[in-house]
Amino acid sequence: MQEFDKAGIETELFEEYRYAPAPWQIEPMNRKYLKNMPQRYCEIRRQVLEDIERETVGYINPGAKTIIDKGMGSSSNNKVHLDIDGMGIVFYSAETMKDVIPNTDFLSSEFTSPQQIANHIKKGDITAFCTGSSGSFDIHFFEGYPSVDILEKFPVSIRLALDVQGGSVQFCDLFWLSKWNTDFPQNQIIELPDGYYEMTVCTCLPESGCWGDEQTIYIYFSKVDKIPELTWTGVPYLFTEE
Repeated sequence: MQEFDKAGIETELFEEYRYAPAPWQIEPMNRKYLKNMPQRYCEIRRQVLEDIERETVGYINPGAKTIIDKGMGSSSNNKVHLDIDGMGIVFYSAETMKDVIPNTDFLSSEFTSPQQIANHIKKGDITAFCTGSSGSFDIHFFEGYPSVDILEKFPVSIRLALDVQGGSVQFCDLFWLSKWNTDFPQNQIIELPDGYYEMTVCTCLPESGCWGDEQTIYIYFSKVDKIPELTWTGVPYLFTEE
């Protein structure tokens, strides 16, 4: 599809479905269906593996379930609570950013202007999003892509990219960058295999109507072959101004 787009060739995908005993029907595939195809594939694959386990031994063995969950990835949910004073949350791998001199003001020198931030986000060495306010956040980490239901529940979403090296990713308050230090609290470091990742970040306005008020954020990491091409020209906003 990407090659067709680059060549200027218009394409249209169709999905075929059937509600037995009615005949097969075909209709254009909508954007939401296409966007969530990887997640649907994972769900179907999980169901097939579970069905095989049931047919083989009559039930899902706990050991087999662990293997299936690990293979699917998106079932794992690591939840972390984070309080921030700044108006953004930053992600990077210490190994990827190893050339930054400790105790220097990376925020002022490299991560302040919209162009500086956009350059880093496109490169994927360090990425971030603006929360719109300081506050308290419950961050849930997953592998894979969010389902249609999740995107409907958390309609404010953005896509980012990250180059993971050293087997881990750490995250922090934007203000932490004013004195560079990779010695993070353990709960602000998550293990992730080396490689390039597409990040899907989604949230919704808290019940109080105030951004940052015990706000829930879902973050999905999906491993890809190369850094995704992003078009951000400044700071990605994970909030609305309405």
